[in-house]
Amino acid sequence: MTHHIAGRVTSGTHRSSRRLAGAARVPAVLYLRLVPAVSFDALNYAAGLSTVRFADYLLATVIGIVPGTVAFVMLSDALSRPGSPQFLAALGSIVVLALAARVSRRARRGHDRRAR
Repeated sequence: MTHHIAGRVTSGTHRSSRRLAGAARVPAVLYLRLVPAVSFDALNYAAGLSTVRFADYLLATVIGIVPGTVAFVMLSDALSRPGSPQFLAALGSIVVLALAARVSRRARRGHDRRAR
């Protein structure tokens, strides 16, 4: 089982590093940070193996993690007031981010199947 998990992580990291090696490095990292389709560890590893400059990686990471961070901070602040507009907005933001990740994974799986 460990080999299976390691193989999946390695193949996913390899695909991510190939995508990051293209010309659109900042948008690629930014997209992967906004839509958590790849774990942070795998993305960090792939960026380290690719030709992404540290400044581009840092910029995209800072911009990309802000929406999720803000949504979770807003939700934790509004937990004492369920049903309030702030609570519903934060919960809605988190749901949108989760759905975007799910759609992204499905699209990527479909793309990977077609590429074979």
